[in-house]
Amino acid sequence: MAKHPLTALVPYLQGELATAERARVAQHLEGCAECCQLRDSLAGISADLARWIEQLPAPNPLLYHAELARKLALRQAAESRFGWPRFAWVSLAALSASAIVLILMFTIQRQSRVPSVEQLATEYEISEAGIGLLRDYPVVSHLELLENYDVIEHLDELPETDNQHHAAPA
Repeated sequence: MAKHPLTALVPYLQGELATAERARVAQHLEGCAECCQLRDSLAGISADLARWIEQLPAPNPLLYHAELARKLALRQAAESRFGWPRFAWVSLAALSASAIVLILMFTIQRQSRVPSVEQLATEYEISEAGIGLLRDYPVVSHLELLENYDVIEHLDELPETDNQHHAAPA
């Protein structure tokens, strides 16, 4: 093996490797003192861990269930003090903050739609100049601006249609 089988050493010690992989690791260990030392260290740690696990007392199911019931009761008492579970209050706060942000954005957007005095003056000058685009709006609305620039440029030369001179019904 060209590289050290570091991730295979624990499965090797526990007998979890397939026969071919186990043979490759064993062959590598025969020629590599560094990996043999690591294997021996891992074997010692595994033995110590097994002894410590054996010394742990077996869990008592009655004590476990009693502790679980106590913790659940504490959680229920905390939730009932506030009326709602804690996550509901957090959700309500997040929803309120979002609503405030949306209201502010809507208010700012509405304020930005109010035209300035300069914009109103420019629009008045344009309408006084007699551009006449509004008169020819039915034609203009069906044109592609860049493709029909010549038509837009010569709108005044188009023949008048009947619907341009009809008065609006009262």
